Amino acid sequence: MARVWDEGPDPGALSPAQIERLRPLAAHTDRNSDAEYAFYRLHARFQRYAEDLLFADDRLLAFLPWTAATTDGRRDRLRRWLAPGGRSPVEGALVVTDRYVLLLRDDAELVDGYLSWGYVCRLTAPERLDSVVIEDVASGCLRLRLCLASAGSREDIVLALPPAVAGEVRRLASLLAGFIPRPDDARLRRPGTIRRTPRLPLPFPPTGTRRPPRRPDPLVPPAQVVILEQELAALLARFPAPLGVPRRVWATAVVSGDDDPLLVAVTQAHVLLVPPPGRAAPQAHPIASITSVELRRSVLGTHLGWIGGSADAMGEPTVVAFPAVAADSCLEIFAALRQALTLLPVEADGPDTAEPDGRGDPWDQGNDQGGG
Repeated sequence: MARVWDEGPDPGALSPAQIERLRPLAAHTDRNSDAEYAFYRLHARFQRYAEDLLFADDRLLAFLPWTAATTDGRRDRLRRWLAPGGRSPVEGALVVTDRYVLLLRDDAELVDGYLSWGYVCRLTAPERLDSVVIEDVASGCLRLRLCLASAGSREDIVLALPPAVAGEVRRLASLLAGFIPRPDDARLRRPGTIRRTPRLPLPFPPTGTRRPPRRPDPLVPPAQVVILEQELAALLARFPAPLGVPRRVWATAVVSGDDDPLLVAVTQAHVLLVPPPGRAAPQAHPIASITSVELRRSVLGTHLGWIGGSADAMGEPTVVAFPAVAADSCLEIFAALRQALTLLPVEADGPDTAEPDGRGDPWDQGNDQGGG
């Protein structure tokens, strides 16, 4: 029995983590991992970002917070300290779940020289990992290099870390290396699924519907939205499912560009970019060729980008900017794209994945509700 608090701490008292491990294991209950129990140690803003990016059934396996100030030189620290209003060092976290690897960091770009808010998320699937390397740099810091590979695309994600977390970095690298396929690998993997992403509620949803209709960018005229949807239907006919039926569309968004509006759609096999007729040619980016996806949310705007997926990209990211009024549509596209990224190429090119809840086609349902 531990002493009462006014007598001082007892070094022999069990910690909450030790007490949790001593409890009898229940075979039919859903228990959290050690990383999920310790997730409160992460800064509150990154917990909020993870809430935006993860689903409730995603299991957290490990996380590693980091601060960019540990790798800055004296001039960089002095320049940051002399900035108007002062600049806090950029922080971030590497989060590993059973379906994703997320690299979160603060948005380093400033507004008016002093205001900074937002985050940048680089996300990939464990199936894209080709190798995990820890490099020792002469300055004393460590570099964790994640080498990603997909059908026709390669990418390296490098994260500089202080030597104080060398043990955690090696444990995390060992965990990530376990996802890499092995010769004669007979391990079971979680089957890839895509679920419908709930829309943000409208003030007055239509009667008798399970979800509100699609809300395009209010800056785009409704007549232009109808034309773009017709162009999308024609593009879907060029990339049908194996049985010849059109692919299921898991998420759509109409955004106003600098010159012309753009319709973005996600199927389990492609990311489709549809401009107005007579303008640029429509683009179909195979998801099997995408190595990672990037989401940026800040006061400067929201954008979605990805590496690979096009032979013309040559390693350059494809970026689609979303106005502030269409930020929820960007999150919906990102949710569908990151789920499609977990599908193996044979699954992505096969028949459409069934929804976990068994409900109908979200594209048809949205049209039946009069969306657009």
